[in-house]
Amino acid sequence: RIRALPTCRGTCSMGYFIQISNDSGRPIFQAAKNYPDVSFASSALFHALVTASLEQGFVPSILRSDDAIIALDVHGESGARLGLAMVTSELSAGRTSDLETRARWRLDAIYQGARLILGNDLQKA
Repeated sequence: RIRALPTCRGTCSMGYFIQISNDSGRPIFQAAKNYPDVSFASSALFHALVTASLEQGFVPSILRSDDAIIALDVHGESGARLGLAMVTSELSAGRTSDLETRARWRLDAIYQGARLILGNDLQKA
């Protein structure tokens, strides 16, 4: 079970972890705030979830637990695909459809930001 627990005590903001990986599953960008280090196993899990789902014709958009969500998204064609994964405890409460909308908005903003910064080099990573 992946847990999004803050690393600080008392009053701190909720934690998150963001990862962009290439088509082979190799992380090309990671960022975290108030979140414990994510292991290679977590990265491999995200890639495996997306790969297995694409083979079945879909991508799971949101996985939910009591204290966190995992949001997944994919951009590009096979061979030049980018996978985005976000784990956060900030969006863990509420209706799943509302959480999915908010998580998709965030993942899209992350992807658009990466495209602005890296341009065409993003797909070549």
